[in-house]
Amino acid sequence: MMTDKAFSNDTIVTVPFKSYEDGASKNEDLPPPYESPKIDFSSGWKDRWFMIIFWLHALIVLVIGLVLGLPVLNSVYIHASSNLPDANITDEERNSFDRYPGVLAYALGGAIAAGSVTSLATFFLLQLCAGRVIMCTLIIVIVIEITLVVVLFITVHWVACIMPLIVLIITLMFMSCVWKRIPFAEVHLRVGCAALHSHPSVILIALFIFIVQFLWFICWFLMVLGIMHAMNGPMVLVANKDTAVTTDIYSTSSSLYTTKPMPFNANRYETKRPIYGITQNSISYNTQRKSLYHREPQDNQVLRSIVGFLLLLSWYWGANTFKNIVHFVSACTLGRWWFGNNGEQQYLLGTSTKRAFTTNFGTISFGSLVEALVKAARSSAERESRSNILACVAACLLRILEKMIGYMNDWAFIYSALTGQSYIEASRSFIELFKKRGWTMIINDTLIGHALGIINLMVGLTSAVIGGVLVYIFTRNSIEGDAITTITIAAVLGFLIGFLFSSITTTILSSCVRTVFVCFALNPAALGATHPEHLQRLTKAWSKFYPTEFTASGYVDQLPKYNTVENI
Repeated sequence: MMTDKAFSNDTIVTVPFKSYEDGASKNEDLPPPYESPKIDFSSGWKDRWFMIIFWLHALIVLVIGLVLGLPVLNSVYIHASSNLPDANITDEERNSFDRYPGVLAYALGGAIAAGSVTSLATFFLLQLCAGRVIMCTLIIVIVIEITLVVVLFITVHWVACIMPLIVLIITLMFMSCVWKRIPFAEVHLRVGCAALHSHPSVILIALFIFIVQFLWFICWFLMVLGIMHAMNGPMVLVANKDTAVTTDIYSTSSSLYTTKPMPFNANRYETKRPIYGITQNSISYNTQRKSLYHREPQDNQVLRSIVGFLLLLSWYWGANTFKNIVHFVSACTLGRWWFGNNGEQQYLLGTSTKRAFTTNFGTISFGSLVEALVKAARSSAERESRSNILACVAACLLRILEKMIGYMNDWAFIYSALTGQSYIEASRSFIELFKKRGWTMIINDTLIGHALGIINLMVGLTSAVIGGVLVYIFTRNSIEGDAITTITIAAVLGFLIGFLFSSITTTILSSCVRTVFVCFALNPAALGATHPEHLQRLTKAWSKFYPTEFTASGYVDQLPKYNTVENI
């Protein structure tokens, strides 16, 4: 056995593993089954230039949003409250919140409680019977699709059933392929649940990051308003009046009720709805309730396309970076649970969070920037895909590339969290590790991700029902329309709250499950020292469902006592 080394900030840590002795395996060409991850956290900051660029970018977003965006938002609020008509809002809808403020508060409180309790109950249910939960989610999807086909056949026409029927057939084929792998997914999901159960504080970190993401959206939105204000002239407000109203308000939408941008591929744009233009070329109101929008010069279109791409890049970079911080910290959490005292310092929640925002923040920013570039390019291509076949093809290819990069980033960030490597080093190392183990096809298993996504929807719907029922109980004697409005709002907010609470937990679980694969490839013996019962389940599952890959990894010879256990 190799000796243990102290785990400190100034030393290289070798995770204990069983030595690979000559003759231990029948095939001397097999890769060593216990490979040290060679964790080194003393080599300083990784990818520091990307960290510097990200924070400079964030500072620019904040300054532009505060200096240019806030005045525009204030102008919009003042003008909307004083000039815009409220013809579409009834008195009952306007008085809904005034009449039932306490009821709505109870509904929101009930939705929050329902979301929390349902998410917690689902988490413990996954710990006890993850396989049955996965089976239930697959069956629920099948039942919903069959119901949709039957309803369309009865109420609409048999032609309307063609596409849902095709989707149903594909789902059944997918289900037949993955059904036998449910026990394999169950074992890994139970390991992830056990790690999260031991370190529940990571949920608070995820909730904090969600708040940061929301603040990022506000700053980015203010920056967009400020930039549009700087690029466009005063807006001509076209409404159902005899004259146009010129104001300093700026809008990026074709009407007050939509965020869809105006097309610029015609000499003029005609609509039956009022237009709130974004340039000085807007035409005043005419008596036929039609508004004309003149096409901008070609130079302005190119400039707008470039600015739009940069704005999308800014948004995606920030959102992906903060999301991947949660992924990074979750991987460290499972690393601490897996390696025990050997990872006590660097895998602590506080230390791993500090690493995510300091020494390894550049790594996270680098990978997130690569993904954000592809996302922004894909969004720009999709915007032009309706009028350009090449843009449509490009959007399809970019979407595939986006999925690939996002998938690779997930594994690279896990390896970086466990070993402290930079983005390029971690990307290369995890690929080489899985190739050595012969697990390149196994990591494509998406069964757990689909199940967790359906769980999020179920928790959201449960919270929506509870929120709506609470409002109905307090307003069941009312026959006015404002009660229905309040019930609807409470149900929608309940769904969002429940979905959010569940998503936080399932996102961490998904990260933990993927980290299980990496840790099992790096050093399964460490789990045998900390949680031997889980190592028994893992080795049993691997030897049963992937015997060839498990034998090639060398674990059959090195873990003999864990291969003869009862059924999973």
